[in-house]
Amino acid sequence: MAEVNQEGVIVEDINRYTVKRLKRFLNEHCQIVSGSALELRQRAFGVLRLEIPSETTLKNADRQAQVAREIGKYKTPLDETLPKPDTLDGWNDDVTKIPDFSERELYNCLVLNNIRTFDKALCGAVRQLKAKTFYQDNHVHSVCYHNVSNQCSHAYVRCLVIPSLPILDTNKQPDYRVCQKQGESCNQIAFLLYSLINITEEKRAGETSATSLGCKWNTPRPRKLSPKKAEEMKLHKYSSSLETSAYKEYCPSGEGSPLQREKF
Repeated sequence: MAEVNQEGVIVEDINRYTVKRLKRFLNEHCQIVSGSALELRQRAFGVLRLEIPSETTLKNADRQAQVAREIGKYKTPLDETLPKPDTLDGWNDDVTKIPDFSERELYNCLVLNNIRTFDKALCGAVRQLKAKTFYQDNHVHSVCYHNVSNQCSHAYVRCLVIPSLPILDTNKQPDYRVCQKQGESCNQIAFLLYSLINITEEKRAGETSATSLGCKWNTPRPRKLSPKKAEEMKLHKYSSSLETSAYKEYCPSGEGSPLQREKF
């Protein structure tokens, strides 16, 4: 019985392939197509032996993974299906309704979170912790909250972020519409998380009024900055107030109690 690989290629047919067919086969599998007929045939056998998928197979797998990701992206650990944020109306700018968020939870979300798309490794988004510098420079403003529904265990929080490198050409401006789920992180998400920490601190200090000096999320920096002299610049270095050992208590969702309904 003829041996057939996972893509339906009969192994014995490789010996009957012409040079043109061998090159097309190798090109479909992103391999080198130069060399003699013997080298091409040996390379083709190596592709089958190593089970290297073709470019078409990889694209189909990526497409299926993307579809599965879109289906599960708005699923909560309690198997609730959330609506997309863009479809919701009635966003509330009353930040006092946002649940408390601590620096420990930020570290858990960006660094120790192991709910990734394709594996269970830690996210390890340590670089995103440096986004605190941009947050302190007032790149975040217009924080809003939406509780989805009274029965839902989750809520949405959104904000506007001023790009750190503004570009006059609108055609070359990046898309800053970012929706974050567990296992995903970027600087814009870190900006928002740091604003939640600041909101929590100001709520506890009783300074959540929109006119309060402590409301950093409501005072964006000027869009056009004038240059400063070196002696006028004040450089700041921000560091975490908690020790790394203090974050060892992280329990990934799915183990034990995944959520606290009264908090989310």
